[in-house]
Amino acid sequence: NCQVCGLACDYPNASESCATGSCLLNSCDAGYGNCDASVANGCETLLATDLDHCGACGLDCGMGYECCAGRCRYIEADPLHCGGCENECFADERCAAAVCVNE
Repeated sequence: NCQVCGLACDYPNASESCATGSCLLNSCDAGYGNCDASVANGCETLLATDLDHCGACGLDCGMGYECCAGRCRYIEADPLHCGGCENECFADERCAAAVCVNE
């Protein structure tokens, strides 16, 4: 009941409160960001996978990269993330053009 009866302060992926009759977004839940600066949709961005906001709002990974667990990875040549976040090459392989190939 923030300012009027029945008005609940409820923002997605955030903690909120009511102060002086207004709903406030206090903070984002871990791993989320309010990257569009709109309180209406709360903390809408999942920072672990968003290419435009990888690990933090405004951190753009760019072409050829993926956001893997909040870090930009060059999936074209990274043997730990070859062609995608969860694709790790074997010890005797390297990553070339996003594919694991024998050394």
